[in-house]
Amino acid sequence: MEKVDFESLIVGVTQALQNTQDMLEKQALNGFLQYFDNDNGQLSAKAKDIVVQYSDKGEQKVGKINVPLATLVPHNNLIMESVEVKIHTSLTVENDKLHAEVGQGENGIWRPKKGKFKEKGNCDINIVFRNKEPMSGKKEIVTMLEKTL
Repeated sequence: MEKVDFESLIVGVTQALQNTQDMLEKQALNGFLQYFDNDNGQLSAKAKDIVVQYSDKGEQKVGKINVPLATLVPHNNLIMESVEVKIHTSLTVENDKLHAEVGQGENGIWRPKKGKFKEKGNCDINIVFRNKEPMSGKKEIVTMLEKTL
């Protein structure tokens, strides 16, 4: 077991979660951008002509609709809505700083089948991170594209 500055422990956990969220957002953006062509920084929606049959004043007709591809697929992304981090540790104060004992030593391993830690520390720290509402930019773009139909 190693003693670390408690603030550094929290900052490290927070940074790891933020890096993961950033990666998920970049993957979602790259996935969304595949439905657009990039011409010198100008994005235009990729589209396909769809042949449809319709009735006009009782007469059957055939027509084409140019449909943006982004309107034909769901745009659900993986997000970290809520992440819970549980830390079982012993806290100590040295030189007016709070320290936590961390590590993967045999004495600190979580035993899920037993539902408890093998070694007792003096506290359990439970940190819950929640995601805020995502930006609505992608939804607005798809809505505008749908209005072109």
